[in-house]
Amino acid sequence: MKKEISRNNHYLSQMYLDAWKNDNNEVLVYELLVPNEKCPIWKSKSTKSVGSYDSMFVRLKNGVEVDDIEEWFKDRYETPAKKSLEHAINDERITIDEWHCLIDFVACHIVRSPAFLIKTLDYGKKCESTFQEAVNKISNMTKEDFIKIQEHSNHLNDEDKLFPFKMTKISENSNNVTFKVKTIIGKQFYLWSMKTLLENTSKILHSHKWGIITVDKNVILPTSDDPVICLNYNSESDYNFDGGWGKENSNILFPISPNKILYTQIGTKVKPRWNVGYKKSLLFRKMIIEHSHRKIISNFADKDVVKIKKRYVSESEYKRKKKMWKDFQKSYLEEEINYII
Repeated sequence: MKKEISRNNHYLSQMYLDAWKNDNNEVLVYELLVPNEKCPIWKSKSTKSVGSYDSMFVRLKNGVEVDDIEEWFKDRYETPAKKSLEHAINDERITIDEWHCLIDFVACHIVRSPAFLIKTLDYGKKCESTFQEAVNKISNMTKEDFIKIQEHSNHLNDEDKLFPFKMTKISENSNNVTFKVKTIIGKQFYLWSMKTLLENTSKILHSHKWGIITVDKNVILPTSDDPVICLNYNSESDYNFDGGWGKENSNILFPISPNKILYTQIGTKVKPRWNVGYKKSLLFRKMIIEHSHRKIISNFADKDVVKIKKRYVSESEYKRKKKMWKDFQKSYLEEEINYII
């Protein structure tokens, strides 16, 4: 029997959102884009339906749709982090291996967010001519080398196979082959970027010293649909969210519960655990809210959230965004199929 594909693909782990469940076993969601003023400020939702989009990570493999990336997130990042996340939230001892799982969990929530997807596609389109120039450099070669490339493409690992390109032979003689190589910036490019970063670049996060912040008991932290904050900080009134994974003195913040934040300052040895006062706690809450993309998630209807970041009311923009995500897989299947190995 053919396995049914999981199409409710999560960019926020349900296990992660469990920390914000209320007494009704649900979370409260503040949508930052709504079609009209009558929409309630906070909506109660299950964790299954909050941080997900239909077919967000479903891809083509050998011409068939598969949900292996959703499964990969679960097996490689979520399940291994479950125990370490519980220990971090409950102020229990965390082993070195558990710290590694926590840091991987951070990396996975950076690259799987809708905000990161949009940023990746924008960057890819800006650099599209550069990518095309790079692939064009191999458009002329000997017939022998061309045959080797064709043979090599049949043995690429899954990560390399994700990169989208199309190779078309233009002419051939006894010694040389001329062909055209094209790439496309779209979902397949995002999936390749995401997996490449997680398998390779994310290792830099393990070179930093990490700690856990506990905020003041009078401050309750929300989280968002873009929960990992890469921060450049100079003062309470002078900071931005353009920090890097390995940029000296940048900070990385990841709320893991309504009163805990996983934290590092790059190039600095931070305390394994420490408490911060009321004023600093409010600043952290403000940053989490400001950094959100389209949703803020809490365990109660926090009136202060609305004051810090007002929602945008536009029926046309709401419909446009909804259609964009609805057509995400359809566009991928129709426009990118010829660029997938």
